Amino acid sequence: MHVLPSSLEAEIMRIGVKLGADPLTFSGLAGVGDLFLTAQSEKSRNYTVGFRLGKGEKLDHVIATLGSVAEGVETTKAAYALCRKIGVESRLCDAVYSVLFGGVEVHEAVRNLMGRDPHDEFYGIVA
Repeated sequence: MHVLPSSLEAEIMRIGVKLGADPLTFSGLAGVGDLFLTAQSEKSRNYTVGFRLGKGEKLDHVIATLGSVAEGVETTKAAYALCRKIGVESRLCDAVYSVLFGGVEVHEAVRNLMGRDPHDEFYGIVA
C-alpha cells in the first residue's frame, strides 16, 4: 500500500493546480514530508484513526477514545466537498470519505480502489 501516499500527493496536486497553485508547491517538506509522516508514523493521530478503522472499530468510538483531534477526519469532508465543487476527480479522497461517512468497510474501499482502471496519475497537473 505504499503506492497510496504518492497517488494521494498527485491527487492533492490536481486540486491545487485547479485552484491556481504551482504543482511544485506540494513537492517539498510541507507537502510530501507531511503526507509521508501522517501516513506512515504510528505517532500520527490520522494514522491511528486509519489503523483502528482498519481493525474494524467504528469512527465514533475511535474519535471518542482518541484523546485528541485527528484533523484528517474533518479535512476529508472539506476536501470531498471541494473536489465536487471544482470538478476534480479524487479517487482516494472519495474512498476515504466513503469509509468515514458512507458506511463502507475499509477492505471494500481498498478493493474498489484496486479494481479501478489505472490511468496517468499526473493528468491535470502537467501538460
